[in-house]
Amino acid sequence: KLSERWTSLDEAIRDMDAHDIASAEIEATGMIVSARTEKVAKVKEKVKREKLVNTFKDKAADLQDELLLLEDVFTVGLTVLNEQMIEMMMATFVYPLLLQPLVLFSQRYASMVLNMEEHTALNPLPSTFSHPFNPEYTGNYNEAQASLAPVSGPAKTSLFTMAAAFQLLSNPPLLRLMFTALLHPISPDSTTVPTVRSTLQVASVDVYGRGTIRIDNPSIEGDAVPDSRTTYPFGTNEINRRSSSSRYSVGSSNSSDDEDSDACVFVLAPALAEVFEFR
Repeated sequence: KLSERWTSLDEAIRDMDAHDIASAEIEATGMIVSARTEKVAKVKEKVKREKLVNTFKDKAADLQDELLLLEDVFTVGLTVLNEQMIEMMMATFVYPLLLQPLVLFSQRYASMVLNMEEHTALNPLPSTFSHPFNPEYTGNYNEAQASLAPVSGPAKTSLFTMAAAFQLLSNPPLLRLMFTALLHPISPDSTTVPTVRSTLQVASVDVYGRGTIRIDNPSIEGDAVPDSRTTYPFGTNEINRRSSSSRYSVGSSNSSDDEDSDACVFVLAPALAEVFEFR
C-alpha cells in the first residue's frame, strides 16, 4: 500500500513538472496576443496550477496517512512483528523507492555535467558557464529541466517521502537502518548479503524464568532500544537462527517446506544492522 501511495504522489509531481516545462516553452515563444486573450490565458493557467497543487496535497496526505498507520503498528511494540515490518520496508520501500530514484538522478546529473564539459572543450564558452542548477548558469534552463525530468520527478518524490518518514515514524531500529541504507558509505545491497532464516519466536523467557511475549522495552526517555548503536536481532540469535538460504538448493526434494512455513526470512535488515553497529 505504501508503494501505491508513493507512485500516486510521483505521478502528481511529474504532472506539475510537465506543466511547468510546457508553460515555460509557451512563454519562450514570445507570441504577441491581445490583452483579453492574455487575461484568459492567465486565468486558465491559475486554475490548472491550483488543480495540480491540490492533487499533490491530496496524494501527499494519503502517503502521510499510510506512514502514520505504520507508526501505530510499530508503537504496539511486538518485536517479532516489528522485525519483519522493517525487513519488508527495506526491500519494498526504502531501497526501490527512496534510494534508487536518488541514485538514478545522480547518474543523470553526472552525465549531463560530463556532456557539458565535453561541449565546452570543443566550443569554449564564457567563464560564467556552469551547471543548470547553478545561479550563474547562462544556458537554456528549460532544456536542462526537460532533460532531467524523467528522473527528477521520482527524486523529488523520494526526498519528500524521506522527510515524511523521518518526521512521522519513531521506531529507533527502523530509523537507524533507514539512515544506514540511505547515507552510510558502505550500505549493502540485496545481491551481496546472505539470507538469514530463523524460527518465528513470539515468546521468550524473562529474567525471572517466566514465559513472556517478546516486546520492545522502552527506556525512561521512551526509546524502544536505549543503546544508540543497537537495533533488533533480525534472526541472528543462536537460539532461533536456523540456517542460511545457501543450504537449500533449488528443486530440492527435502521436507523443508513444512519446516519453513513458520520461518522468518531476513536479507537486508541483518546486513544493515551489522554495518550500523560496527564499532
